[in-house]
Amino acid sequence: ETAERKKKQEVFIFLDVDGVLNTKWIGYIGQQRNNSSPSLEDETKFHPRLVDNFANLIHRLENHPHYDLDPKIVLSTTWRLQEQSCKELVSFLSTIQVGTKKLGRYLNNFDDNHCDNEKER
Repeated sequence: ETAERKKKQEVFIFLDVDGVLNTKWIGYIGQQRNNSSPSLEDETKFHPRLVDNFANLIHRLENHPHYDLDPKIVLSTTWRLQEQSCKELVSFLSTIQVGTKKLGRYLNNFDDNHCDNEKER
């Protein structure tokens, strides 16, 4: 392998949840849908195959054969807008293994402390 690795480059992945990590629209708690409020405990099911696909994408970016990439996940999902759903998402992502690291490590400056954003609106 004589290919020269290039300078470390950040790659931003804007993550939506509904339809990407699960197979149905759930939305965040507190958002009305058909006059009902979704419950994370009852309805939130992350699809294992979709989660594996996403983790594989991160792993492949980080281990690119020709570029030194630094993947970062930006939460663009409505799940980030409500504290409870945001914390559940961050907690869930922090349990997913990507190579020797947890997926939560790739969250771009985001942890469950950033989920309490009601005061910022």
